[in-house]
Amino acid sequence: MIKKVMILKTIVLLLIGSLLYYIFYKGVFFVELIDRIIGTHYMTIDIEIDHPVLRFARNYLMDILWSCSLSSAIGLIIGTSGKITLCIITSSGFIVIMEMIQIFSFVPGTFDVWDIVVELLSSVITLFIDKKGAVEL
Repeated sequence: MIKKVMILKTIVLLLIGSLLYYIFYKGVFFVELIDRIIGTHYMTIDIEIDHPVLRFARNYLMDILWSCSLSSAIGLIIGTSGKITLCIITSSGFIVIMEMIQIFSFVPGTFDVWDIVVELLSSVITLFIDKKGAVEL
């Protein structure tokens, strides 16, 4: 039962994050890839946000959802019980590599150290929540 819930959570977080990326960000590798696959042009929404909480949500919510989904998937593959350190190292490696490749011009996107910080934090929190949930069930 726990695996089904974790799989569903992983897929839902990934889909919501992907949809938000597609709506709010143009010029990102993922958005350009989707446009090439379905043959459309950007369907993004440009919104000026002045409130700091809304600006944080717009700039980091998709990254949080993505890293939570990634961490849950890694937890499913490796297993969180007794292997939490390995899960953290693995997800951290993916997060840092995915952000670092944005430094190079062949991958559209903007390198941001704060993306790494937010994603690492949300990844670790997700893994500990998943571990606690697996123990309780």
